[in-house]
Amino acid sequence: MRSWNPAAIVNPRAGSGRAVSLWKKEQARLEARFGRIETRETLHPGHASELACELRATGYDLLIVAGGDGTLNEIANGLLAEDSPAGDITLAPLPAGNGSDLARALASHGEPRPLDAVRVACRDVRGSQLTRWFVNMASFGLGAEVVRRAGERSRMGYLFAAASTLRSYRARPVRLTVDGSIAEFCAVHVAIGNGCSQGGGMRLCPRALLDDGMIDVTAIGDVGLFDLVANLRLIYSGRIHDHSKVSHFRGTSFAAEADAALELDGDLVGCLPAEFAIRPGALSIVRV
Repeated sequence: MRSWNPAAIVNPRAGSGRAVSLWKKEQARLEARFGRIETRETLHPGHASELACELRATGYDLLIVAGGDGTLNEIANGLLAEDSPAGDITLAPLPAGNGSDLARALASHGEPRPLDAVRVACRDVRGSQLTRWFVNMASFGLGAEVVRRAGERSRMGYLFAAASTLRSYRARPVRLTVDGSIAEFCAVHVAIGNGCSQGGGMRLCPRALLDDGMIDVTAIGDVGLFDLVANLRLIYSGRIHDHSKVSHFRGTSFAAEADAALELDGDLVGCLPAEFAIRPGALSIVRV
């Protein structure tokens, strides 16, 4: 059995406090398996990035993360800030967020596996150039507006925010460049997936895999509130591509242009235009 040097990052805000209680429940089990675990709590937004870099520099090679997709996103952005792979430290998520879609997508306990990450070049809210990473899913249009309205609410809160937003949000023109090929269409929501789901199980990119070196994009056309509610079963069952107003694209690099805001792993970061590029095996991940 491999010998690890473990540390943990606990986000006390994740899941409305669930991360702290989960860590208290799991700490003894994990320390019996790995030995003493150096534990740090995040104190403010962005702190998880700082902690991850500090722990990596100190020699820790297993980073247990008690939090949600947003906490994992912060850590990935810290570890990948120099645009070089961070395979020397393995992430071990304990899903405690309202969604935690990436952690729930992992297979049962086993050996570490590669985790792709997506590099994003976009504009921040002031129009300045911004470079960020995501590991699960990004979206623009309706999805970004829903993130803004839903905030830290639960899965049902996410659905209610989506329903209320869709009453007023309308499809907008989108220009998408996929590995050099151009597609133009109108869409109410576009999801860019490394993982397959967001919002606590909404399988918007059901064919996406975390380690296949590809990005999946699902574009939802001009649909209304009634259509959304009537087809929730397609979203949660992974059959969203069966809908006549849904398009699917797959590639290694994308450029997107639209009058729309952009969110990455549930964090509203800025707006389009944006460029997306996959980095295969940028991180290492394991289920503990």
